[in-house]
Order: sequence, then C-alpha cells, then structure tokens
Amino acid sequence: MITRHFEPRQLIASAALCATGGAAAYLGMYRYGLGELFHLGAGAFPFLLGLLLVALGLLNLISAFDPPPAPTRHQWFGALAVFASIAVFALSLETLGLVPAVILLTLTSRLAEPPFEPVGTLTLAAGLSVLAYIVFVFGLRMPLEAFNWP
Repeated sequence: MITRHFEPRQLIASAALCATGGAAAYLGMYRYGLGELFHLGAGAFPFLLGLLLVALGLLNLISAFDPPPAPTRHQWFGALAVFASIAVFALSLETLGLVPAVILLTLTSRLAEPPFEPVGTLTLAAGLSVLAYIVFVFGLRMPLEAFNWP
C-alpha cells in the first residue's frame, strides 16, 4: 500500500478550511431549515455537506501527525516512468502521429506499476488511442495526423 505524506502545516490549514466550510454550510442550513425526514427542506443539503466537510477536516487534522514514510525505490521508478511517458508522447506526437504516440505513452507509463501485463496493456493502449483519435480529431477537430510515418 502506498501512503502519501503531506506537511503538517498543509494538513492543519486544510482542516481549518474544511471547518470554515462546514460552519458556512451550517449557517446556510440554519437560515433555511432542515425540514422533516421524508420531506427534506432547503437546508438539508448544506447541513449534510457541512457534516462531510467537518469530518474531512478532522481526518486531515488526525493524519497531520502521522510519521512520514521514506520513499522506496519502487516509488522513484514509478515517478520516472510517468515523466518519461510524457516526454515520449511529446517527442513522438509530431514524428509518428497521434495513435502511435498514445500507444507509446500507455506502454511507458504502464511501467510505473509492476507487474507489466502485455495483453492487458496492449488492449488498453489500443482502446486509448482509438478514444484519443475520436475525441481530438473528430470531436475537437484538432489538426492531428493518426499516423505520420517518416
């Protein structure tokens, strides 16, 4: 399991922001009223939203005091694979075209999370390249070539 670590100041600030949002939602509820259980009033949604924000703020505050985990070699390799996939996409889009660039992007970024499964990864790459072509060329009318072989 990968855990993420944030600075305690950031977590305390986010807890304070959630508490402020929860208080504002409570004030909104107080003005409109909750209603009844089966006939909710206009203030029920702000009240539930305020409860959710306060709970998230408390979770952030509690997690601010966890000890930071040390990065592992696997995490560094994953980050490197993601950055490399962005570079591969940027370099191959003009030279190879949209479809091969998306396939290379998917193959490279898939190295970030082992084990590498070739069949699933190639299926994902093919689906994403078709989807990218449909969205960007047909939907957004961007002037991109599907294949641009030298």
